[in-house]
Amino acid sequence: MWQAATADTLPDDSLLPPPVAGLMNGLPLAHELLAHVRDPALQPHSINLTQLPLSEADRLFLARLCGHGNIQIRISGYGESQINATALRHLWHVRCLDALKGPLLDSYEICPLPELVLAAPEDLADSRQRLDEVCRWLETR
Repeated sequence: MWQAATADTLPDDSLLPPPVAGLMNGLPLAHELLAHVRDPALQPHSINLTQLPLSEADRLFLARLCGHGNIQIRISGYGESQINATALRHLWHVRCLDALKGPLLDSYEICPLPELVLAAPEDLADSRQRLDEVCRWLETR
């Protein structure tokens, strides 16, 4: 997963898609995304689209800029989280939905792996304990 998330090249501003009718905030957001993707010192960074006024043209413009990556992660709990790698290195599109599939969060995360994907230390300790139990059980067989 790590190799797939970091394999893509860094774009320059000449790769911005052509502006489309109805564009409001897509262009400044695109410049912000590219600046953070290009400079690891500016990472991690998050842009919460949920609270921004965006037109459908803005969303399409950003989707064209970011492209599609090779990783799709789904996490279920109270609702569902969809984490998709984009074609740009370290850029993830994160959507969290409530139990009725209504949007809770729509954001771009610029980081090697979104925090939502990482296991909590207590989960890792619990997994280690369970694996130890399985190994002991296998040794008795």
